[in-house]
Amino acid sequence: MPAAAASSPSLPDTPENRSAGYRTLKWDVQKQGGFVMSLCMGVHGELWVSCEDTGVWRYSSLAPDGERWTRFTAKDTGDDNAYALACDRLGRIWVGDLNHGVSVYNGQTWRNYDVLTGPIGSRIFAIATCPTDGDVRIASSAGLTRYSLEKDTWSYLTRADGPPADQANALAFNKSGDLFVGTQCDGIAIGRAADGYRKWTVVRGPEQIPITPGGSGLPTNLINCLLVSRKTGTVYAGTTTGLARSEDNGKTWRYLRGADWRAKVLGLYHGPKPVEFDTHGHLLREDYVTCLAEDGVGRLWIGYRQKGIEVVNVADGQAVGGFPDGYVTSLLPGPAGEMFTAHYGDGLGRLAVPETGASPGNTEPAAANPAARPNKPMTRDENWPPLPAENRPPDRASLEELTRRLPAAGAPGAAAPTV
Repeated sequence: MPAAAASSPSLPDTPENRSAGYRTLKWDVQKQGGFVMSLCMGVHGELWVSCEDTGVWRYSSLAPDGERWTRFTAKDTGDDNAYALACDRLGRIWVGDLNHGVSVYNGQTWRNYDVLTGPIGSRIFAIATCPTDGDVRIASSAGLTRYSLEKDTWSYLTRADGPPADQANALAFNKSGDLFVGTQCDGIAIGRAADGYRKWTVVRGPEQIPITPGGSGLPTNLINCLLVSRKTGTVYAGTTTGLARSEDNGKTWRYLRGADWRAKVLGLYHGPKPVEFDTHGHLLREDYVTCLAEDGVGRLWIGYRQKGIEVVNVADGQAVGGFPDGYVTSLLPGPAGEMFTAHYGDGLGRLAVPETGASPGNTEPAAANPAARPNKPMTRDENWPPLPAENRPPDRASLEELTRRLPAAGAPGAAAPTV
């Protein structure tokens, strides 16, 4: 499908029409690709899907039948391998590429930003927007990038500035704008908005996987995903060794592991025996958590590498449902009471979110996500938001300053307090 501006909607913009449009959503694995990596909802309610090998897709639920899917390829974004998505406050779509930085779409035009004109690294792992100032944060192969909406400028943060590592898999903000960074091998770094992110606290797990099914702290330093609950403020961290949560804004943590925890401990070379204790029937489907989401009634959705999806009532910790096995890469609450699910190998899915007390998996949609925005596709006569300005290449003085600061950082994480 060629890239094109969205056509005018064929249906009036009503909740009923939006819901009907999403109920008819279908994904063709053969034509659209099986390896879906990330999802986001546009400011006008359109669904965006990024894929490995097949680029980026947009679904407009009010468009005429046969015109709801629009594809954007490397000629638009610079790369057919897209791994991260976000929508900023102005409605622009940000796409993180495999080795071409980020691409931004303002509803009419695409522009690619490489390491000279945008992010500090070419491989993008995660993108998030701050709820307080709207700034865009980008986790790359060479550190963190911040794009300021107010100043239209780019700035950078590396381990020389406090975080324990330059590579991060996940970013999340709380409602105050505090930033949680889930690193690939060095735990969680936390920057507080109150001090302008000048000081960073690092939360680390043990060097070896724990030998219990649960406990205090992080279970590992390998962080796959992060989520801050809109309802309670609880911070969740999905790891390769279970799920951790903090109810005091990242100061203390507890973790729970998966049903395969015992086998993993027994598989340690010359390792200790598993230490059993009663978890009151609370174990995850699997140790390896890949993605997290919160639905409209506050339940936690957990995606796994092999065991599909599990839905948990956070009030009592009990699982209220699950879905077939498989590798889940992303979960996204939709505007018509559904949960969109991205799979590595099986494409895109849609699950109805039930009302409180119902079991997940029914086909009728529940109440709309309260955070959803109206599904109103852009039209050609709208005033398009401007694309971000390109960053100026670093001058000699700034490069010398960065070189001077790097040795002072010492070993990864040395500049930040650890808890």
